[in-house]
Amino acid sequence: MKTVKQITFIGRAAMFALLLAGCRAEEQGRILNYQPGEYLGKPDSQLSESQTRSLRQRAMYQAGIQLGGSGGGGSERDVRPPAGIKELRQRGSLQLGVQ
Repeated sequence: MKTVKQITFIGRAAMFALLLAGCRAEEQGRILNYQPGEYLGKPDSQLSESQTRSLRQRAMYQAGIQLGGSGGGGSERDVRPPAGIKELRQRGSLQLGVQ
């Protein structure tokens, strides 16, 4: 009889430990019932001016936009002067196959 109580106690303790292990802190308070088209999370906090400026600079860097005139790019020989109207028409007719 004593061993049955011990086994029952150990079994209950193991079940309790498993239940507590399944309730991690990051799992607490999460949304379980979703509603389509509605955000149910916490409202966003306002960004400071320095955070906004930092994010803008990062986005411009990732987009390849550089300010200040010391940007990278091709050499001078890669840059063609703008074509005149006559050259543009000639190029267009060559592309269309019209001579």
